Amino acid sequence: MMKIMNFMLNTHAKSLNAVIFLAGVALAMKLALIARVTSYSLLSLFFYFSVFFLYHDVTQLRISMAIAIFLLALYLMDKGRKNLGVAAYGAAMLTHFQTLVSPMAQLANTIIGR
Repeated sequence: MMKIMNFMLNTHAKSLNAVIFLAGVALAMKLALIARVTSYSLLSLFFYFSVFFLYHDVTQLRISMAIAIFLLALYLMDKGRKNLGVAAYGAAMLTHFQTLVSPMAQLANTIIGR
């Protein structure tokens, strides 16, 4: 029985470390992109931490990572690195399928706006 308990505790600790690592990576990516893109860094950080941080980075880790990769894809495409941006967008789609909705909304906006 003790071996089973030790196995469960070790497995749980490893998965918890992985979750904390992925959440840290997603948070670091978002903070770096916010700092690079906006001219009002403190206001943007205040808005991010007051609205999105607890909801995404604490409870929904997979979509948090997908959003971070998607924001990176948008940043890369804006800087003219389209191939790398498309690859990052593909990685975001593989992380969470919900990232498919945003480009479809942009396409619909472009078609309707004509």
